[in-house]
Amino acid sequence: MARPAKSTFTPEYEALRAELVRLRKNAGLTQRELAVRMGRVHSYVARAEIGDRRMDVLEFVWWCRACGQDPLQ
Repeated sequence: MARPAKSTFTPEYEALRAELVRLRKNAGLTQRELAVRMGRVHSYVARAEIGDRRMDVLEFVWWCRACGQDPLQ
């Protein structure tokens, strides 16, 4: 039985990362500005956007809110 790919390397996770970048850019934020809003270091945002860091559901909610978006939308 083949081992499943890690979720960070799937087309679905790629789409999520692209959406996170879109949300940040549409909010007019740099990676550093978003990191400040989230109370994180710059590398947190950079690593999440390129897929070096997995994002959990709560982090997704915080990201959306920091970009002024409703995470349910």
